[in-house]
Amino acid sequence: MIGRKKHRNFELNRALLASGMSFRKCAMVANCSHGSIFSEKQTMKHEEVKLKQKLAEEEKLKREFGYTIEESDTMESTKTFPKSKFNFPEVSK
Repeated sequence: MIGRKKHRNFELNRALLASGMSFRKCAMVANCSHGSIFSEKQTMKHEEVKLKQKLAEEEKLKREFGYTIEESDTMESTKTFPKSKFNFPEVSK
C-alpha cells in the first residue's frame, strides 16, 4: 500500500452518513475531521456506481444470452474438450 494507512472508523462514518447527519456533526460524533467524512461519502458513491454498473452488465447478459456472469463461469468450468489424437497418461488430482 502506498501512502499513509487509513485509521478512520468507516463503519461508524457510513452509519452516521446514512442517518442523514451533516458532515460536521458526523465528524464531531466520530471524533475525526469532516474531510474524513467527505472522503468516506465519496468512497460510498464510487462503490455504489460500480455495483450499479455490475448489475446493469449482468442484466444485459441475461437479456442477450439468458444467463448471468456466475452461471457463465460455471459453464466455463464444466466445458469439455475434444479427445486428442495423442495418448497422454491420466493424471490423478
